[in-house]
Amino acid sequence: RNATPTAGGQQGQGQGQGTQRAPVAGSADARRSRFRATTSVPIYCAPSVSAYEAGVAQLVRSGDSVLEVGCQLGRTTALLANITTASGFVLGVDMHRELNGKSGKASSYRCHATPAAAGLDPSCVHLALVDPWDTLALLSAVNARAIDVLAIDVNSLLGNDLMLTVLSLARQLSRVLPGLRCVLLKSRSVAKVERQLVLPEAFAAEEGPVPRAWLPRVIPAVGVKEYRAAARSWLDRHPGRQRVLEIGCHVGTSTALLAEAVQGRGGFVAGVDVSRSIVERATALHGGRAAFGVADAWDAAGLVRVWGELQATHGGDDEAGGGPTLLCLDVGGVSSAQGELD
Repeated sequence: RNATPTAGGQQGQGQGQGTQRAPVAGSADARRSRFRATTSVPIYCAPSVSAYEAGVAQLVRSGDSVLEVGCQLGRTTALLANITTASGFVLGVDMHRELNGKSGKASSYRCHATPAAAGLDPSCVHLALVDPWDTLALLSAVNARAIDVLAIDVNSLLGNDLMLTVLSLARQLSRVLPGLRCVLLKSRSVAKVERQLVLPEAFAAEEGPVPRAWLPRVIPAVGVKEYRAAARSWLDRHPGRQRVLEIGCHVGTSTALLAEAVQGRGGFVAGVDVSRSIVERATALHGGRAAFGVADAWDAAGLVRVWGELQATHGGDDEAGGGPTLLCLDVGGVSSAQGELD
């Protein structure tokens, strides 16, 4: 839930703060809380080259020091150098590569060995050929300089737009660069997720059912109260039969509450957890209202199979069958306290 406005300038719903909340004052386990207060560097996302350059123009200031990961000494680097001016600094990071490819033809990748060869002022633009995942080597190239803006075009490094790879690199570098003001990503895959995300408060302000789209909406909730409220809100706005699956249901408290919400509508609610003893406990507590089964959240085929089995044996009057219309995922139930990318 970092602030992730588009590079075109539309502000997102976040406020630049991390998803973690401060513990209650005087709490004995405040230091161990997964929700202790943190401040995150805002991440901006651009789905295309033109949006990436628009983001550069919007976010970078004169005199800034910019770390450009995936630097190709091309138009973006020239734009960065022009905006930062002589009082700023651009450090480009790229891997060792064959400059013109095996065919000898110019490619979209870096064609120059040095900034000077690309027509850039070497006193303002430096190029370091290091692996950006090698944090120590990257910090050595930064040389204790305070970086204001981190720009990442991971496509230039990998040739693929891998969402979790982009986010993992952004989070890793933002944590080792003190004073960083913002991160700008060029990633169509991350932009797609951004379009899916809607914060609970924004979702609650919407009216009527959510329009059908190719991509499902994703509501990131913090804490169990917000999680349950968001699920209930979705069900209230979608009358009729609904099929709900909660992954990481634990002893089934949330699953049972969702079952109450669809009671009398002919819907179907099920919960799954990886622990057989937990599922047995959930069944003993709430088996009369919802169905429970053992499944691993990371085994998609197993989830489909268990869902089908539960629907066949406990579906009742849900004759329509089919997959879940609402999927509730308790990430805390399927990952560790450090599972930020889960």
